[in-house]
Amino acid sequence: MTSLGRGAVLAERRLRKRIRGDLLQWCRFALAGQGLAPARHHRLVIEELEGLAAGKFDRLMLLLPPGSAKSTYASLLFVPWFLARFSGSHVIAASHTASLAWGFGRGVRGLIAAHRARLGLVMDPASRAAGRFGLVGGGSYFATGVRGPITGRRADLVIVDDPVKSQREADSSAQREHLWDWFRSELVTRLPALAEDGDALGRAPGEALWPEWEDVAALERKRLALGERVFGALFQQAPRAPEGRLFQVKRIAVVGEALAGVSVRAWDLAASEGGGDWTVGVRLCRSGDGVFQVVDVVRLQGGPEAVVRAIRDTAVGDGREVSISLPQDPGQAGRAQVSFLTRELAGFRVSSSPESGAKAVRAMGVASQANAGNLSVLRGGWNRVFLEEVADFPGGAKDDQVDALSRGFSALVDAPGPARAVRARWAER
Repeated sequence: MTSLGRGAVLAERRLRKRIRGDLLQWCRFALAGQGLAPARHHRLVIEELEGLAAGKFDRLMLLLPPGSAKSTYASLLFVPWFLARFSGSHVIAASHTASLAWGFGRGVRGLIAAHRARLGLVMDPASRAAGRFGLVGGGSYFATGVRGPITGRRADLVIVDDPVKSQREADSSAQREHLWDWFRSELVTRLPALAEDGDALGRAPGEALWPEWEDVAALERKRLALGERVFGALFQQAPRAPEGRLFQVKRIAVVGEALAGVSVRAWDLAASEGGGDWTVGVRLCRSGDGVFQVVDVVRLQGGPEAVVRAIRDTAVGDGREVSISLPQDPGQAGRAQVSFLTRELAGFRVSSSPESGAKAVRAMGVASQANAGNLSVLRGGWNRVFLEEVADFPGGAKDDQVDALSRGFSALVDAPGPARAVRARWAER
């Protein structure tokens, strides 16, 4: 072997070691032939994917606008590298339709075929399908549509790319619930097309995600053409309810100081255990000048004993100056329930009343105050879930917190005579 030959062999060995050990190097190498290279946001995606592969966390959701090449990196480039890095691994890839998933499978198979020696991967000759194949020495790739046939198949890596087929499907609570039942995951990172405060890349607010591909002017033209709702969902990773929802959530401020005034803890009780509803207690305060604040939200799913215990413990935590408002279901059973809870809350000011009228009608009073800027929420870990439910009302999947909020507002507004103002006491739960 000549010295040139030995040098070439050594260089090849170094290349193989580099691309198998470093996802960024592999992506650069695989894209070089197309004259492409990872952009700034791609490097962040690569870093997160490497963290997933290293076991720093076990779930990752990447939300980026259309055309940002998220599928190129997560569904195509990442898979051969993962299979090479972890010999014998099994990958399941799912999309809203099997045909889309198989399209990714063809791309993965093509990358393996083009770089098999450098990746150290050999396709099983018996595997001929583009979207479902095995590797010599173990390992496999299996593509399917969401809710497709994956029962009984093991996987070291599951990739779900574009699980929602259309805007219509995204708007359907039934479709969302079906998809959620099929696969549950947690949001880890968001990458809007136009930067917002606290951007993960350190961009200034309003800066484009990939200006070499699509600058701010182009994105603003898309915003104008698509409208705020569609642009927010697709490009800013912040879906918004259609116009016409009752609450203008942007007018509800999140503040760090509790309001001084009279307070009520209003409850909405789940209809049954395990039915998907929540028992919710919203503590609402009204100041002397007529400003309202949601001070705290308690939310649980459980049986009657757990609910009674939560209501009693919350009352103790709130203190005797906070009144309690309970809903009374119609009939003897409803009266008996309220009677029992009132006995359990001896020493506290307890009132009850039946719910009447449509939920949206009951919420109009507090929605008017919110939309006028007269409602705030005290900063706490419950804020996100609460505000999301309020934003979606009355078309969202859940309305327990809004029902409790409406009850609390009515209790404060309808209270006879002026009440003594006290400073709200609150401990973060």
